[in-house]
Amino acid sequence: MRNPGRREFSRGHGICFRKERRDRRAVETLRLRSARSKEEPPPWSAKESSSPLGPGAVETGSGQARLQPCKPPSEVLEFFLPSPFLGEEDRTRSMRPRKIKTLAQMKAVVARLKGRGKKVVFTNGCFDILHVGHVRYLRRAKTQGDVLVIGLNTDRSVREIKGEKRPIVPEKERAEVLAALEFVDYVVPFDEPDPFRLIGALKPNVLVKGADWPRSRIIGREIVEKIGGRVVRVPLVAGASSTGLIEKILKTYRR
Repeated sequence: MRNPGRREFSRGHGICFRKERRDRRAVETLRLRSARSKEEPPPWSAKESSSPLGPGAVETGSGQARLQPCKPPSEVLEFFLPSPFLGEEDRTRSMRPRKIKTLAQMKAVVARLKGRGKKVVFTNGCFDILHVGHVRYLRRAKTQGDVLVIGLNTDRSVREIKGEKRPIVPEKERAEVLAALEFVDYVVPFDEPDPFRLIGALKPNVLVKGADWPRSRIIGREIVEKIGGRVVRVPLVAGASSTGLIEKILKTYRR
């Protein structure tokens, strides 16, 4: 009768031997590839052949032809983050949401959009702690035109309106969260307590505000109506507010 212990040992020894052999082959393959890459120039440095195969075909030593790989452009590489092909400055630039614009940038964008016949919708707010009321309000605002632009109060602006304890979320993070919403096209931070100067610069086709604002008190209404635009008041979700969320958190977790 064979010894079971010996059989198990032999089987394990065989597995270890096969693994060691695979490891040696892998090391040898890597060594050969490394040596070959030092001897051969990169594929995109080779001159294109006049082969009937067309551009991108490179002749090899055997007289045959192979396709020339394309060197990936930087704008394609920026899509993949993080990427070892990008420097630190490139990675930082590509991580910036492209929806977030300065006033000067947004003016140029709006001019191009209007030139193509697009209807620009504008609204503004602090959007300190984003909640369902904000989401429904902004989705409804987007339905009023083609492009939705949000004027976002900066931290200094929010403190001037709501006091020194606000905002809870800093402006860069608030802007990034808003820009992540699919129905938001652009976000423009502004420092003033109200968006009058911003509306005057952008001159949107539609100005949207919450229904809690009386029409006569909506800032920028005259500017929009003067150019033939519309002012739309959107109903709010009852009980949904950043202030209400803050008070609920404090009450729930107060010891």
